[in-house]
Amino acid sequence: MIQTPQLISPCVSNCCLDDKDMCLGCFRMLDEILNWSQSDDPQRQQVLHNCEKRCEEYKKQHKHYFPS
Repeated sequence: MIQTPQLISPCVSNCCLDDKDMCLGCFRMLDEILNWSQSDDPQRQQVLHNCEKRCEEYKKQHKHYFPS
């Protein structure tokens, strides 16, 4: 049986939760972090997609930290 690799955690080892329990390092919510190891690839793919959206939104809201 051939095993396919699972999606890798987006963790950047810079964990800092904001007041909504979102990690400002990888942009996962606390429940997504806690459930990552039990998630299957479709669930992980959704989490990664959500992280991208959160990151984009965070950068829009905090432009002064992310100069162009």
